[in-house]
Amino acid sequence: MPSYHPHVAIVTGAAQGIGLCIAQYLARDGIDIAVNDIPSKGAQIQQVVDEIKNSGRNAIAIPADITSEEEVKAMVETTARELGSVDIVRICSIESFSLKCIVAGVIR
Repeated sequence: MPSYHPHVAIVTGAAQGIGLCIAQYLARDGIDIAVNDIPSKGAQIQQVVDEIKNSGRNAIAIPADITSEEEVKAMVETTARELGSVDIVRICSIESFSLKCIVAGVIR
């Protein structure tokens, strides 16, 4: 039986703190990253994307407010279109329960 290896992760709250550490860790493990945080952190998001790309992985900036169902759907759809899939979703936010429910609906 072939083994499954995830290739793409969405990491919310990834402009700083725990989200940033998780994005860096996953990238070191060979995962391409959709870097998400709130739109006002656009410059920080781009710095994280640049750092991940410089490490040899692919990354995209996905600024979005994860409290908005429409923005979450767009984030997942953009990630799948630009990076090829969505294999991992790592939520670093107090809104994690609602995001999990929204993402589960989009991926199915």
